[in-house]
Amino acid sequence: MPTMSPLAKKYLSLQNIYDELQKQNEAIFAQEHKRSELEIELSECNGAFKARKRGGLQNQIYELNKQIDNMKRYLSSIVQRHGYDNVRDFYSTYYAAKGEYADYVKDVEEWNVNHVKKNENIPTEENRTDRYQIGEEWNFIISKDKEDTIRTEYR
Repeated sequence: MPTMSPLAKKYLSLQNIYDELQKQNEAIFAQEHKRSELEIELSECNGAFKARKRGGLQNQIYELNKQIDNMKRYLSSIVQRHGYDNVRDFYSTYYAAKGEYADYVKDVEEWNVNHVKKNENIPTEENRTDRYQIGEEWNFIISKDKEDTIRTEYR
């Protein structure tokens, strides 16, 4: 298999971290949703005979708050494992790399249109390898963009 460009490797590495953060964010969102439902139920729980139920709901909300706080702290540990000080620093690096990689893919496509097609009839190993590598990287980007779009649409 041909080697991937350093930019593609960097972006793939960052994309993996980003995916892990997204999974954690989705889990946090689910717990916050549960907490909101319990808070609504608590606000509707009135009357002297419902004191026990109110206490139980308050305990559940308290436990969910602790769990959510721990999950949010875990976000920082994800990026710190990979050498970033905090999540904000990681996102800055990720979005910059994503833009650079998109520019790289665009430049490669333009280069292919202008140069590779002219040399398609020359069956050199180098031409086949470069086209294969670029195609693989492009397919990866397309599939990641589709996953991000699907993930965003179903939130």
